[in-house]
Amino acid sequence: MRTADTAQIVKEKLVALLAAGEWAMGDRIPEARVAKRLQVSRTPVREAIR
Repeated sequence: MRTADTAQIVKEKLVALLAAGEWAMGDRIPEARVAKRLQVSRTPVREAIR
C-alpha cells in the first residue's frame, strides 16, 4: 500500500478517534502511540496530521 493511501486511512481513523473524545481540543496527538495502535509507521501518521 502506498504511503498516501495509508495516510488517508490513518486520517479517517484519527477523525473517528477525535470524534470519540480520545483527545481534547489543543491536545498533542502522540504520533508514536497512534502509529503503534494503528500498526503503521510514523510517516503516514505525520502526513495524516498535516
